[in-house]
Amino acid sequence: MKKIGIFLLATLLLSACGMQDSNMDTMRSNNVGQAGSLARFAIDGNRLYVVDKTSLITIDISTPNEPKKTHQTNIGLGIETIFPYQNKLFIGSEDAVYIYDFSNPDRPELLSRYQHITACDPVVAQGNYAYVTLRSGSGRCPRRNINVLEVLDISNPRNPQVVGSVNMLNPHGLGVNGNNLFVCEGNFGLKRFDISNPTQPQQIEFLQDVASFDVIPRSQTLVVTGKNGLYQFDYSQIPMQQLSFISVQQ
Repeated sequence: MKKIGIFLLATLLLSACGMQDSNMDTMRSNNVGQAGSLARFAIDGNRLYVVDKTSLITIDISTPNEPKKTHQTNIGLGIETIFPYQNKLFIGSEDAVYIYDFSNPDRPELLSRYQHITACDPVVAQGNYAYVTLRSGSGRCPRRNINVLEVLDISNPRNPQVVGSVNMLNPHGLGVNGNNLFVCEGNFGLKRFDISNPTQPQQIEFLQDVASFDVIPRSQTLVVTGKNGLYQFDYSQIPMQQLSFISVQQ
């Protein structure tokens, strides 16, 4: 329950901030609230996109007090996360990344499915690249020794290709903004990568005392949902400087 509370707090906080500052980051298209990579819903304009364990659901929220379900698409089993970027939805499942085009906001179109080994799988995107963490060995994740960050070339969204990978310890959520890629390593800490070369992330920082599960980078501020609460960091310099911490008690 504690983790759920932290994630909910971070999502609500940053979704609200995203609505007020929707043009600040290249992470999102116009009028999209920004949540973390482990989110199960995304907002674009007057549409709310929600994933459950098997489906993508479109909800019209143009009248906020009367939301209307307009479409539901069956995707498959083990659907976990959703991340909006430009006019695409990147959906992570236990064994694949799905890319949907929502140029038609009420009927997202499946462009491609990138299949990988079964593992927990959040995904974020920027420019021509998407970044996926694969984790295993605990909870609902299969007990295999697979812990890796993968880089996908999505310049052709109908045919994504793996173009790089980095071995990790226990990767969870991740976030990208500009040349910075942040990857949560669970109880092991928080890593920061330089992605000046998008296909070859270079680790430049490792905060081993910040147990982390998901991140939201905004401009020069990083929000981190951690084991014990919610952190904010200024990442305009190296090392990052902690700005605040909200403790969440069990």
